[in-house]
Amino acid sequence: MFLLTIILLAAVSPFLILLAFIRWDRHRLANEKVEPMPREKLKNGWTPKPGSDAPILIGLSAVFAVMGIHDWLWPHQPPYSGRMSWAFEIAHRFVGNHAEAVVMWAISAFLLLIVIASAKWK
Repeated sequence: MFLLTIILLAAVSPFLILLAFIRWDRHRLANEKVEPMPREKLKNGWTPKPGSDAPILIGLSAVFAVMGIHDWLWPHQPPYSGRMSWAFEIAHRFVGNHAEAVVMWAISAFLLLIVIASAKWK
């Protein structure tokens, strides 16, 4: 029964998301201040407004922090495998069993430092 529920949810969710988008777009276009994009711009394409990378980096930092918590609570044992195995091996020599958590938290802290540094440079 659980598997059937998951399959139905996966099948129906794109349509629900589409309906939510249509409703949002109708509500947005009903606002008098919003002007639809002219056809000339649509034919020639459009360039997105320059934005900040900070929300993306903060989100990635949060993901790595949660992965670090997971690895702290349920640590893996060497030998490590995968692309980051070299970093886990080095950290295991210094930290011990919680090497993966330390590496994930270091990546998270590095991403947050990039966000802070980019905010100060602007």
